[in-house]
This record gives sequence, structure tokens and C-alpha cells, in this order.
Amino acid sequence: MTARLILEPPALTDLSDVLAWYKQTRLGLESEFRLCLEEVIERITRYPEAYPIVTRRLRRALLSRFLYGIFFLSERSRIRVVAILHASRDPREWCRRDS
Repeated sequence: MTARLILEPPALTDLSDVLAWYKQTRLGLESEFRLCLEEVIERITRYPEAYPIVTRRLRRALLSRFLYGIFFLSERSRIRVVAILHASRDPREWCRRDS
């Protein structure tokens, strides 16, 4: 059984920001990011425990082509995505979301 995935409001804001950035950067890059993100989200929902814990309970899945991480909490029947951040961001940003 795959877990239900929930994008928390801060992660939705992160996603909106990154999509806007890639849309401005090059035609089609936004769509390529979306496809890569969807692939990783599919894997997260099937195998959440396969990803390393980076803080107390927060796990991180890296996108293969883009330098972004999806930070999530794996709970019984759901997965809560709390951040979608570039790898160069200050780790304190995603650590604050581990609640």
C-alpha cells in the first residue's frame, strides 16, 4: 500500500518559487523539473524508508537532474513534504521544518 502524500504549505511555496524560477530561466525547463519531481515523489510514496534521515525524523530525497531535495516526514499512512529546497540552501532552513 502506498502512503498518501501531503505537501505542507511551506513546501507548496517552495515549489511555486522553483517553478517560477525555471519558467523564467529557459523554455521547457519548468516541465522537465516537474517530471523529475513526479518521479521522485512516486518513489517516496512507495519506499519512504529508503531515504536517509537528515535530522531527528526528517528524510531527504534528492532529484536526479536538479540540485533539489525533497524533505519529508514519513508517518503511518501519510507522507508530509515539508520542504523542496535547493542543495545550496542553508541547512538550518530545512532543519526548522522538522516538527
